[in-house]
Amino acid sequence: MTRIGTGLAAACTGVLLWTAVGIAEELLPYESAVASPSFSSAIGFIRPATPYEARISPITGDNQTTGNKRLLGTGDQAYLELKNPHEVAPGDKFTIYRQVKKVYHPVRGQYLGDLTAVVGVVKVRRVTGSKATVVVERSYDAIYPGDGASRQTPAPPAPLSSGQSLQDGIGVIIELPPGQNLIAQGHVVYVDWGRNDGVKPGDKLLVFRETPGIPIQIIGELQIIAVEDQTATARVTRSTAPLLRGDRFAAKDSLQKQLGLDVPSSPQARKDTLFQEMTQPVPAAAPQAAKEMSQATHAAPQSQDLERELARLARQLEF
Repeated sequence: MTRIGTGLAAACTGVLLWTAVGIAEELLPYESAVASPSFSSAIGFIRPATPYEARISPITGDNQTTGNKRLLGTGDQAYLELKNPHEVAPGDKFTIYRQVKKVYHPVRGQYLGDLTAVVGVVKVRRVTGSKATVVVERSYDAIYPGDGASRQTPAPPAPLSSGQSLQDGIGVIIELPPGQNLIAQGHVVYVDWGRNDGVKPGDKLLVFRETPGIPIQIIGELQIIAVEDQTATARVTRSTAPLLRGDRFAAKDSLQKQLGLDVPSSPQARKDTLFQEMTQPVPAAAPQAAKEMSQATHAAPQSQDLERELARLARQLEF
């Protein structure tokens, strides 16, 4: 029995390790995609309208071979119903989208657009009539029949800076990712500042919270990773408390001026300041100071001899 128990334990451990490694390898491309600015759209956006060039066909497989699966993931084969099949060729890639919900401003109540999640990327194998046979290269969520698709195109060159700086007003976190309620460092949120407000990828915002009887406190930092006309997607780079829908933020550079707060410096800024202090060259001593230093240096041995002589005399007196 002991041998059997030991063998089962070893087998279970092996299965768990294999599963953990498999999950880690499966999640790695997604984490890398989220961390890369070129794949910032993988976490979604808020947009009034998303034009689709194709949709996942209700026919998802051949019942004689693969079965008619309704949930598709990485490595599965599917079909796209194309709007313009003559423009699609083998090797083209499509991003798969899903409209999640309509988003209204939590304070003003106005409609801002649809929260759209990016659920995967597919690659075209062949085109037959109005259908394209595709294989799922990456899936961030289950892909369903009816999900929309748009062909990937090379990213346009970054527009020249208009010189417009971030406004001095207060913004609001308008939405959280689907199914997430506790938002902290590493997650994303959607904000009500966009391209029309001068927001650009890389801009930093500070989230603050005001509670009756408690001074205003900074509870997080955001970095813009994708921009629409009226909204933007931001990654939480720092947080000291869970961020909520309706939390307010302001531009990092202007928060102190607006609210009279002391903005804590980042760890990197503190490191840079310490490095500058340590590497700052020592100013040359003035002639008089140098002379006094030289005299003190010469006098040091004499004072040390005097101390030794007094110590010897004290020992003799004690004896």
